[in-house]
Amino acid sequence: MPEPISVTVKHEGACVALRFDACRVALGGEFAGNVDVDVSCAAAVVDLVTENLTVQLPGGQPLGFSVGWGDRAGGVEIGFWAEESRRSQALPEHVALLWQDEVIGQIGPTLHESLPIEQVVTLTEASALLKTFPVSTVSPVLLAANREYWWYPMVAAVVFTFGFAALSLRAIEPEDPTLFWLVGGALIVTLSALGLYLARVPYRTLWLDRDRGRVLVVEGRRVELQEAAEHSLDLFDHVRLYMRWQLATSIDQNDQEIWFVTLEGPIAYAGSDGGVQLRFDSLLVGEMSSEYAARQLAAEVAYHTGLKILDTGHDQTA
Repeated sequence: MPEPISVTVKHEGACVALRFDACRVALGGEFAGNVDVDVSCAAAVVDLVTENLTVQLPGGQPLGFSVGWGDRAGGVEIGFWAEESRRSQALPEHVALLWQDEVIGQIGPTLHESLPIEQVVTLTEASALLKTFPVSTVSPVLLAANREYWWYPMVAAVVFTFGFAALSLRAIEPEDPTLFWLVGGALIVTLSALGLYLARVPYRTLWLDRDRGRVLVVEGRRVELQEAAEHSLDLFDHVRLYMRWQLATSIDQNDQEIWFVTLEGPIAYAGSDGGVQLRFDSLLVGEMSSEYAARQLAAEVAYHTGLKILDTGHDQTA
């Protein structure tokens, strides 16, 4: 347990005595990114302390104003939030204490509400979700294809409209039915072909280049594979599977489950309750409304990449 440190600072000609009793840093779970400092001081200077004190992690910038504070026996507990802490894979050796952006000391932090991820999370093998896998001997391997399936209802509506018009020929009684059929039929075929093309040709695909250990992302229907953005497979540690709610836009609708499959880099810590924060630099593989389809996709991606699956479902913390 790091030793408390005592500091006296000057503020507008007056001396303010402070004792920093503890510093807690959360690297995993719901509180990932939190940096909390316990300060013992006179009750009359609590507001002064919360307005002028900040902290700084090694290699980072001062964290600025606190995100919250609360009373504690003989002083105050001040909370800060650091992006560097949320992304960190290790507890920093020290946390710098600043008064009006001037360093006044350093304190050793302790780990808060976080455990090494291997102690609380079990990664799933691909074979646990899918018993048979497609055998692919070619490279690159298609991992996922994102399509706009909402074009199917549009095509159906077009066909229905023109079908209804054809059945109404007797009421319309065109002078030249043959010309009517030629023009109408050509329009039906053209719109149907366009709709099917837009529905079936992916607007985004992910490929695995085994030979070079790369994941390729093709954005756009007409983009060639050679133009794809590349990500080294070594950057990824696991396949993440999780669910989020898509809130309804009308009171007549229900909230919808949306399942996400992503490729993520290594995560060192989880919350003490098993919750694992998302990495915001993860690579989206696909999103879908079917849990079964999402699990199948996660298993296939894990199988081809040789990674395991981090299944966090809906844990309220990611």
